[in-house]
Amino acid sequence: MLKATGPLSIILLASTCTSSGAAPLSFAEFNNFARECAPSVAPSTLAAIAQVESRFDPLAVHDNTTGETLHWQNQAQATQVVMDGLEARHSLDVGLMQINSRNFSVLGLTPDGALQPCTSLSVAANLLGSRYAGGNTADDEQLSLRRAISAYNTGDFTHGFANGYVRKVETAAQQLVPPLTARPKDDREKPGS
Repeated sequence: MLKATGPLSIILLASTCTSSGAAPLSFAEFNNFARECAPSVAPSTLAAIAQVESRFDPLAVHDNTTGETLHWQNQAQATQVVMDGLEARHSLDVGLMQINSRNFSVLGLTPDGALQPCTSLSVAANLLGSRYAGGNTADDEQLSLRRAISAYNTGDFTHGFANGYVRKVETAAQQLVPPLTARPKDDREKPGS
């Protein structure tokens, strides 16, 4: 993390990091990225995970060592914080899909790359796909997907159930509804008219 060396640096740090941070991706923006960058996983599945992980904020950084979650105004700030955290040997969850920094070398990720929405989604889809076993029935497929989601969070097919992560993703999936973007042109276009 950035190191405060005195009152001025604390003020500067406070002015560069806010709780609101940069604007999260809209549902439409997220879907476009998901379709382009992670076509092997349903956008709705990725959206539910992104809602739980970062609330669609591509610049979110969670420091597992300190417990802080920060949302940055721009990519340069977020990248610097990730680099500082890595130098301090902190475990960080980075970007839209909160990819853990301990996986960066195996995945060939840089701090800057992990903060790119397309890269984050692509990595998340690969991680989910590598753990998804499919099934012979719809129920088997859904159980396999939930196990893959558990492994996405914990590296284990069952611990994500025990810690409540899978339930959070299920809840997010039920709550995500695309926004209305335009009004019907006239009453004849309204359902039930």
